[in-house]
Amino acid sequence: MGREEDLLVIDLLVTGVAEQTLVNIIKICLIMQATTRLIHSIPVDPQTGAISVPIYQTSTFVQEAPGVNKGYDYARTGNPTRATLESLVAELEGGCTGVAFASGLAAIDAVVKLLESGDEIVAVDDIYGGAFRLFEQVYKKFGITVHYVDASNT
Repeated sequence: MGREEDLLVIDLLVTGVAEQTLVNIIKICLIMQATTRLIHSIPVDPQTGAISVPIYQTSTFVQEAPGVNKGYDYARTGNPTRATLESLVAELEGGCTGVAFASGLAAIDAVVKLLESGDEIVAVDDIYGGAFRLFEQVYKKFGITVHYVDASNT
């Protein structure tokens, strides 16, 4: 059972004002556990000890030689700020990996690249114009079919 089902069982088993207070305390503790876990997963900056994640505004990182770096070479491929964001989102969602994109269109493009010729997509008919153009001008020629549907009455 999940947490909500567990709490429902607790609610059904416990009666009276004092017991209801106990149920509320248990609920708060379960919620706080996830929040506390998330807060404690935010890394401390090793150089400064800062408990806020620094925002690295650089576009390039020093390399000892081509391909030899301290984990990052160019901001578009990754940077410490984004890596922390991705890690925290994964933690929040209960996943093992989080992936952040600079735009929704970049996220759509990454997901569509997992498809193969002959695969089909169902999209709303009032989709963002950039996504429409990506589907019609780029992925259509690779055999990806998009079906546009009216989702206004669903």
